[in-house]
Amino acid sequence: MSWVSYVLIGLVRTLVGAAARYIDSGPCKGQAIYFANHSSHIDTIALWSALPHNERLRTRPVAAMDYWGHDWLRRYIAVKGLNAVLINRSHKQVGADPLGPLREALKQGDSLIIFPEGTRHPERLPGPFKSGLYRLARHFLMSPSFRSIWRTCTAVCRKVLCFPSP
Repeated sequence: MSWVSYVLIGLVRTLVGAAARYIDSGPCKGQAIYFANHSSHIDTIALWSALPHNERLRTRPVAAMDYWGHDWLRRYIAVKGLNAVLINRSHKQVGADPLGPLREALKQGDSLIIFPEGTRHPERLPGPFKSGLYRLARHFLMSPSFRSIWRTCTAVCRKVLCFPSP
């Protein structure tokens, strides 16, 4: 992990108090696909920083190339700070596989954090899922390592606010 990773983790833990709470299980010992409702930009960092250190080292958030690859600072934070997998959501290339980078990460043994709605959604419960989560799960789930995280940062950081709410 880079220095950016530690800065992000410290900042989010200080502002949000991100910590994992396992119900009926402990930290994942194998590969996992974590999925959650996406309500703000802080969701990804909060979920990733809440994971135990060893689990975080092999867990890669999935991020939209059109946003996180837009300029050098965002790309640096995504790639160097979070070790994110950037995906192309534009579907402009005929025959392009937007799930290709995710499949490659899973083949390498990495876990993923994915927001299957494809965009931020202000409600506590997830919006309609895109089909990518289903396709990945169908292809890669050979063991019971599929995990879900439903409670996200809707109560902590609203899309319209610049600061966490109490």
